[in-house]
Amino acid sequence: AMLRGDAAITRITDLWIRSENRQGFVMFQPVYRSTSIPEDESQREAACRGWMYMPISTSGCLHDLCRVANRELALELYDGPIVEAERLFYRSNEKRLGDKSASAWSLIRPGSAPNLQRTIEFGGATWTLLASPSSRFSAT
Repeated sequence: AMLRGDAAITRITDLWIRSENRQGFVMFQPVYRSTSIPEDESQREAACRGWMYMPISTSGCLHDLCRVANRELALELYDGPIVEAERLFYRSNEKRLGDKSASAWSLIRPGSAPNLQRTIEFGGATWTLLASPSSRFSAT
């Protein structure tokens, strides 16, 4: 983050927030002596005064996103470019997040495949998003 001059995030990790263990990531932003970001790596390293950081709970921030979408989206997020049960860190149907079976998508939408699969680059991390209308949306 410091050498690039922008924010970066960690891989998905366990966070202790309000005495609860949650999955999430930490975003780091370098703070430089001046308000402008130095032009090259050596200048950025010399001008770095410290760090701002923020732990972000994936279930908290994504739960709010799904609530905004009026629970009409079924979402899964995976850490990295590969969709594997071990890499699953968010499922919009949180009651089943602990069940990391190989057919994770079928837990949200039995007998269906996601309508959208995208790889997302965010703060130096790579995530894979699976999305589809929820069963509630499909019923309308």
